[in-house]
Amino acid sequence: METITKKVIITTFVAMLFRVEDCTCFEHELASCITTIIQSHFKPDESIAVSLPNTEEFEKQNNSLKLPLHADDIDIASKILQDINENTQSKIQIFGQMETDLTILDVNIVKPRSYINFVQTKEEEEIIESLEDQLNVFQDNENWNSRAKFLIVIMKLDIEIREKLALDVAILLQESFSIYNAVILIPRGEMKQNEYSEKKVHIIIEIYSWFPFESKNCGHVKEIILIDTCDRNTNANRSKTNLYPNKIPKDFNKCPIKLSFFGFPPFLVTTNNYKHTKNGNTYNVSGSTVDCVLIAIEKLNLKSEISQIVTNFDYNESIKFGTNVISGVYDIVIGFMPLSLHALSLGEYTIPLVFETFMIIVPCPAPISRVTRCLSIYTISLWFVLLLVLVLTVLLFSYAANIHNVSVKESHIFKTLTSSFVNAWAVFIGVSVPQMPRTTILRAYFFLFVCYSFAICTVFQAFFVTYLVEPGYGKPISSFDELLLKGIIFERVEVLDFGTSLVNVELEFNSKSQSYCTEYEKCVSNVIKYKNNSLKAVLGHADYVAKKLGITERSNAVCWLEDVQVDFYMTSYVTKGSYFVERMNSIIRLCMEAGLNKKLFSESMNSVLVKNGGRNVFENEDVFVFSISHLAPAFGALIIGCLISCVVFLFEIMWSFSNKKK
Repeated sequence: METITKKVIITTFVAMLFRVEDCTCFEHELASCITTIIQSHFKPDESIAVSLPNTEEFEKQNNSLKLPLHADDIDIASKILQDINENTQSKIQIFGQMETDLTILDVNIVKPRSYINFVQTKEEEEIIESLEDQLNVFQDNENWNSRAKFLIVIMKLDIEIREKLALDVAILLQESFSIYNAVILIPRGEMKQNEYSEKKVHIIIEIYSWFPFESKNCGHVKEIILIDTCDRNTNANRSKTNLYPNKIPKDFNKCPIKLSFFGFPPFLVTTNNYKHTKNGNTYNVSGSTVDCVLIAIEKLNLKSEISQIVTNFDYNESIKFGTNVISGVYDIVIGFMPLSLHALSLGEYTIPLVFETFMIIVPCPAPISRVTRCLSIYTISLWFVLLLVLVLTVLLFSYAANIHNVSVKESHIFKTLTSSFVNAWAVFIGVSVPQMPRTTILRAYFFLFVCYSFAICTVFQAFFVTYLVEPGYGKPISSFDELLLKGIIFERVEVLDFGTSLVNVELEFNSKSQSYCTEYEKCVSNVIKYKNNSLKAVLGHADYVAKKLGITERSNAVCWLEDVQVDFYMTSYVTKGSYFVERMNSIIRLCMEAGLNKKLFSESMNSVLVKNGGRNVFENEDVFVFSISHLAPAFGALIIGCLISCVVFLFEIMWSFSNKKK
C-alpha cells in the first residue's frame, strides 16, 4: 500500500506540475547527482521525507494529504522525485505547498530515516531563513528524527561565497536542530569550451559536511569541509565516497555534559564521601538508577558538570526542576524518572534502568502472641467437648469399679471420683497410671479412652510446637473498606500523585481521613513502625526504609493492597537530538546484562541493613532456629503448676495438722 501511495503522489506531481523534458542542463546535473547519492547512501526500503521549495505547511487530516506547491519552483525537485520513483523502492513523505489537494487513502506516516530539503530563493540572504522554515515543519511532526541522514540541496547557481553559506547552514543544523549527519549540496558553474570551441557552462555540485567532535569541537561547528564534488564525469564513482560516516565518537575527549539528579533512596543516594574517577570527575551520588549511567559517562570520557541535585519532595521545587529539563538547561536528568509517553514529546530517554511498582502501602498485621496462638489450636466448642468427655469418663470409671455383681474385684484406685479423675487426667495428658483396671468392662473403656487421648494429644502437640516456634501474624488488610473500618489515615504525596499521572494511572483513595505528607521517608517509616497510617509509595523505597530500620524480612514490615498497584520503568531523560545517548545506551545495556547494577544495588541495600543493626540479607529467611526461648510458655506453665501444687500440698498439711488437734 505504501509503494502504491508513493507512486500515486509522484505520478500526480509529474502529471500536474511539470514536464521533465523542459528541465535545463543545470536541473539535469543536480537531479542526476542527487539521485546517485540517494541510490548509493540511502537504503532502498527506508522512508524519505522530502521538503519541496517554499514549504510552509504539511497537513494530514481525515486520511488526506494537502500539498500546496508552486509549479514554477519545483522542476528540479519533481525531476528528482521521478527518478527516485523509477529507480528505488523508497517510501516518500512529501512536505510542501500546492494549490491542489491530493486525497490519498490509507497513508501510513512512518518515522523517516532520511530527509531531503530543496531550498530555492531569489535572494542569497533568504536561504538560511527558508531552510529554517522547512526544518521547523519537520520538527513539529511527531515522527521527527534528528539522527536521520539529511541532504540539503541549495538550488541557486550564482552563489559567490559557497564555503560561508555551507558553514552558516551547518551552524543552523547543528546548533538549532541538533542535526549532524548531513551533507550540503551547492552548485557552481564554470565556463568551458567543448571540442567545437563552443563555450558552455559546466555544472559542478560541491558537497560539504562537517565533523562536530573533531579537534575538541564538542558538538559545535567551527569549520566546514568540502568532502567531494559531483559532475557528469564523476557520478559513476559517487558510491565510493562515504558521505555519511559515523560522526559520533566512542571517546568524547572530555567534552562537558551537564548532569542533574532528582529522586530519593535507593534510586538516588547522596553521600558526604566524594568519589574521584580517573577522568577527573567527582561524584557524591549513587543509586540503582545512577550507577550504570555514571559508568557510561566515564567510559565515553565525558567531563561531568553537576548542575543540580534535588532530593526533597517539595512539589514546587519539582515543577521548577521539570521546567529546567524541558528548556534544555541540563543535558541529562538522572534518578527517579518514570518512563512516560507524556515526556517523550519533550525529550528522549536511555534504555530502562529499573523496574518498580507504585502501590498503596498499609500497616502489616501484628504478630500473634504464642499463648493466644496455642489456645487457639482447638476452638472453644472443642475444648468444651474435651471437658465433657473427661467428666463422663470419670463417672464411667467410678461406676464400673463399684458394680458388685462381677466375679473380679476392681482396684480401689477407680472406685472414688477423685481417684478416677486423677487416673483419667493422667491418661489424657499421656502419663502412666499406678495400676491397670481388672474388670473387662473397665479395661475396654480404658483402652478406648487411651486411643482417644493419644489422638487428641498428638494433634495438639504438633501444632503446639509449631506455634511456639512461629506463631504467625494476624489477618492482613486487603481492601480500602478495611482501612476505613480500622480508621487508618491515608496520607497523600503530591510528587507521587504527579508521578502516577505520568504513567497514565491514578491510584485514588476516597476517604474523609486524608492528610498530606510533607516528609515522605518519615511517613513510610510511620507505616512500618507505628502502623497508624497508609500512603502511596514505591516498593523499592519502602524496602529501603525497612532495611534502614534494621528489618530484614520485608514481608513482615511492608504490606500493600494487592489489587491497587502499577508497574513502571525508570530511565534517564536527555535533550532531544542528544549526541551521546546511543553510545550511552550500548554501555548501559552491557552493564545491565552483566548484572553489575544489581550487584551494586544489593551491596548498597546490605550496607544500609548492617549499619542499622539488621542481619545480613544473604541469610536464609526460611529457616527458623528452635531455641529455649520458644519453650518459655511451656516452662512458664510448668512453674505455675508447681507453685499451685506446692500451695495445695501445704494446705493439705495444715488441714491434716488441724484435724489431728481436734
